[in-house]
Parts: sequence; C-alpha cells; structure tokens
Amino acid sequence: MISVVIADDEPLARYKLCNYVSAVPLLRVAAVCHDGKEALAAAISTRAELLFLDVRMPGLSGTEVVASLDKVPAVVFTTAYDAYAVQAFDLGAVDYLLKPFGPRPKHADHRFVHNRKQRLARPPFGSRRRPHHPHSTRHHHTF
Repeated sequence: MISVVIADDEPLARYKLCNYVSAVPLLRVAAVCHDGKEALAAAISTRAELLFLDVRMPGLSGTEVVASLDKVPAVVFTTAYDAYAVQAFDLGAVDYLLKPFGPRPKHADHRFVHNRKQRLARPPFGSRRRPHHPHSTRHHHTF
C-alpha cells in the first residue's frame, strides 16, 4: 500500500481527494490536513510516499512543505490556479490537479495503478531540477 497525505485548506477539496484516493486499491489515506504546517508534520510522522498538496494554504504553501522535507516523496499539487503548473512540473511534481474537482474520471484508478511504478520511481521531488521545455508534452489533469 502507498501511504498518502492530503493537504488542502478547502473542506470540499479534501473530501473529494479522500474519495478519489480511497477508491484506488493501492493507495491508503494516512492523514488529511487543513494547512501546510499540519501537512509537514503528517508527511514526516506517517512517512508518506505520496502527497497531495494545495499550492496555496495557510501556514506553509505546498512548495514550502516540500522544501522543508529532508526526504521528499512523490508530490501531486492541487490548486485553482493553472499558472502554477509550469513551476510544479519544473520542481518534479508527478501530477497537477486543477480545482474545482469534478466527477472522478472513469479510469482514474487504472491510471494511478498503471503509472504507479514509473511515477514513484522518479528521483525525489526537487532532487534535480529539470529544465522547462516550452513545447513539452506534459499536461495537467482537471478532476
């Protein structure tokens, strides 16, 4: 099982992310947090392998949480602002979800399972900075 920490200051976003993660058999919600300081503590205490972090939260931002960790797990940033997507992928995020989250895609759990090994096998978040390519084929998902 992959342990997951979810951190978002919006109750509806936390609820939807918990539902999405709970529907994927290989994922286990280890902690649900409402701000960045709580997310940092949970990431450390649970030894989470995957973080869903809101980019803008009270206390610490998602990027500040990641910068504060000695050992950084895979990270999926969530936000209502698509302007952060380039920064997130430049920092090595495994995915980027735009709010508001809609209904879970029909095959979302299969995508998580199928891509699990490749995404979690990447170098730790922030361990090496990949150059931004303006014509990158990367895209973000809207849930």
